[in-house]
Amino acid sequence: MWPRVLRAVCLFCLGKDAEADSIVSALDRRRQELTPSERLRLDAMDAILHGRNAECLRQLRRQDALFETSRSGKLAERLMTKRLIAMSAILLNRPREALDALEDHRWLEANRESRVQPAGTLTEMFAFRYECTARHMLGDYERELAAARDARSIYPDEQHVRVCEIRALVGLGRVEEALRAFDECVGTPMTARFPGDLFFEVSGELRAHGYREASLAVASRGVELFGSRPPEEASTAVHRSDLAALLYTAERWDEARRLFEELSSEHPGNDRYGGWCRASLGFLAARGGRGEEAARISEELGELTDPYVRNHYTYSRAGIAALLGNHEEAVQLLQAAAAEGSWMFYDGSVHWNMDLEPLGDYPPFQEFMRPKG
Repeated sequence: MWPRVLRAVCLFCLGKDAEADSIVSALDRRRQELTPSERLRLDAMDAILHGRNAECLRQLRRQDALFETSRSGKLAERLMTKRLIAMSAILLNRPREALDALEDHRWLEANRESRVQPAGTLTEMFAFRYECTARHMLGDYERELAAARDARSIYPDEQHVRVCEIRALVGLGRVEEALRAFDECVGTPMTARFPGDLFFEVSGELRAHGYREASLAVASRGVELFGSRPPEEASTAVHRSDLAALLYTAERWDEARRLFEELSSEHPGNDRYGGWCRASLGFLAARGGRGEEAARISEELGELTDPYVRNHYTYSRAGIAALLGNHEEAVQLLQAAAAEGSWMFYDGSVHWNMDLEPLGDYPPFQEFMRPKG
């Protein structure tokens, strides 16, 4: 049971929701064979796969409580439960609860009789990442920086850890130091899920903290780097998608629009990829004063039916509404996206989403962003 659930978790984190759902469904048919703890973990996975983030967190809390009262469960399972609680709490804008779970995670690590896994593994890195995320959500940038630098001593080549450090430095207003760290990242081979992640996150963080010119410079540098890649790489869908997004982030609207139109036409029946391109074209239409076109695209996004991504397009529609000046509608769509289980990190995609900037001084949006626990 445990290896199959772990596989489902990994597939989910890789965006392979249908494959993860297939494993969860198969296990659910053998529910009577599972232990109480296994059933709770299974129900948590089923909830998050179908956008029920609050239910997922409730099931994880129950599993954690079961471990505490019965002293059952292997240490590896207990550690994973703590990490998943932290992840789910962040999704629900509950950074303090995430930090509580990570404090327990740290205590379990410190008091184990022997190591469950070698130091510096990917799963341990996520615990650091979640801590930095929660600290940033609370504006606790000093301790975020300390955690990021602790992580850096273990993961010197992990780009996500360096981004946490840069993010904390920007929050503290130490922009020159942040840009030097960014330069080091660009010049050093590092692990990353997508080549453009470094540029997106650093540019977004700079912009969110009021450093627009520095943000545009970082994004433009990314465009230049992507433009220098060899033809065999430059022709791939991942490369062109990242380039389109970087052009948008750099406010090179016309170039971004042309590339998004090409990508959209190449994937007309793909809700995930084609829908993302259409959403981007909706943002561009709103920015270009083409309100009717933007509204039409928003309606199209609302009609997409893929059960695993529909909530993300509700989130995209909020960005279109914000750019059109429809503040009340934008916040309502953000609330709906959160309720539907949109994968929104409040310190990340919402915090530095440039399409939500018009909402910055709007009290209902400020309340939406206020940590809830």
